[in-house]
Amino acid sequence: MSFSIYIDSDEVAFVANEGETILESAKNNNVNLRDGCVKGICRVCKMILVSGDIKYPQGSTICLTSDEIVENYILPCCALPQSDLVCSQDNSMSGKKYIKEGVLVISKEDKGSVCILRLKLSASSSFSARPGDYIEVEFGVNKYRKYSVANNPRRDGYVELHIRYREGGAFSKHLRNSIVLNDVLWIRGPYGETTFNLASKRALLLIATGTGLAPILSMLRSEHIDSNREILLYWGCRYSEDLYYMDTISSVIDKFARLEFVPILSRPAEGNWEGVVGYVQNCVLDEVNSLHSFDVYACGSPEMIQDAFNIFTKHLSLPASQFYSDAFY
Repeated sequence: MSFSIYIDSDEVAFVANEGETILESAKNNNVNLRDGCVKGICRVCKMILVSGDIKYPQGSTICLTSDEIVENYILPCCALPQSDLVCSQDNSMSGKKYIKEGVLVISKEDKGSVCILRLKLSASSSFSARPGDYIEVEFGVNKYRKYSVANNPRRDGYVELHIRYREGGAFSKHLRNSIVLNDVLWIRGPYGETTFNLASKRALLLIATGTGLAPILSMLRSEHIDSNREILLYWGCRYSEDLYYMDTISSVIDKFARLEFVPILSRPAEGNWEGVVGYVQNCVLDEVNSLHSFDVYACGSPEMIQDAFNIFTKHLSLPASQFYSDAFY
């Protein structure tokens, strides 16, 4: 059995086979829809269901707020069509202006397996990223990689990216072997759903794994964040050498009077680590009684994000609408 999927009336149409999610069927028909974690957590792909029926597989994590559910939002990455569908792209994304421009490589600093890359914007650039946004970096013809912005480009005049060197990674190889100072790279963006809620005055729980620290840093570097706000910052990595920003993180967090920073290792070398051991989400569960009065920002691996959402909403009284996430691959 198959169903017809119409996006924004009949502007885009494709067929979904039985057992395929909307997103899977779109990709199989060469239709480009927004996607992110593909686990129902990041909410980047959300659309409005205008007509038709869908279901979610049993056990799926669906991070939609109660208001979004009432407004008939769905997550195409998990939604299985049960009839012909008419969907509409998320209205909140309309009117956004994305910029594509050339930027100059002004700094390339290797910190173990991570490169901190800084890209200079032109004096006439109108590029401006919100805390939590990401950009795409072009390499080759129509090849892009997504990276979160770790600073405030509008204020600083440059874009800071934290890029992990990955074995066999196409951009990793290009970055390590070919990109040098004063090279020109092309970027486009910014994009993002996991942006910092500047209107909220709740306490903050910021949890990150690996280079998921980058968007967290952009939030802490925002000129809009209150330096007296209660903040819990948990950063988890596998090994001590993966804590690539430890030598400079104090320059970011020292301005906050009520910030508690907890670095965590899941696989420390024996006798080489005296700090907290485990996974960030479990450490929060062990140390925090309730998250009802917190906004939570989780940035890192999809597995951590999914587990954190389940733990915090089920065991620490966190309202689902106060959980924001950004998944890294």
